[in-house]
Amino acid sequence: MKNIFAATTLLCALLFSTPGLAAWPGQMDAAIARNDFGRINTIAANNPGALGDIAMFLLQKARDRLPDIDAAAKIFLAAVPFIIHVPPGDAGQAAGILLAVETAAKETDFQQKDCRGAITILGAALTMSSVPNIAAAAPNLHADFLADANAALEENPACDSAELQNEVSLAQVPTVPTIGALGALTPSAD
Repeated sequence: MKNIFAATTLLCALLFSTPGLAAWPGQMDAAIARNDFGRINTIAANNPGALGDIAMFLLQKARDRLPDIDAAAKIFLAAVPFIIHVPPGDAGQAAGILLAVETAAKETDFQQKDCRGAITILGAALTMSSVPNIAAAAPNLHADFLADANAALEENPACDSAELQNEVSLAQVPTVPTIGALGALTPSAD
């Protein structure tokens, strides 16, 4: 009798403690369809164990929406807070998706269709490429994205690019000191 009670209790705990785990992809799709990007944070807060999966889901959705620049940019931007949760085993795939989306955004035709969407994607890509798990999986990605962002700023002076200019400025600031041969702290960049 104790075993049945214990099994029933365990089953109830499993069923009622993780109701959102199976439902979050559908909830994300619904939020994206309604253009309710604030809801994504609520869904993520209700599914803290799925944050890496949520980041991958959003990156894939952004890539799939690339013909619709505005939608792709909004979804891509929504992935930024969750990218740090991508597990090392998926970081290479995430870096590949970042590269695909950023490559599309840096194209002249893409920027001429919607420079604001392109600038948003370039800034978000620059931010996400600096996260340790992505940087470890693709060490040169951040430098490449920084060069692309600088090029976009030069090629699109008429586009409101203050946000991207801020991202570029932040990307160029050395933030992590290294320890030199004698144990003294030295800046990580010249």
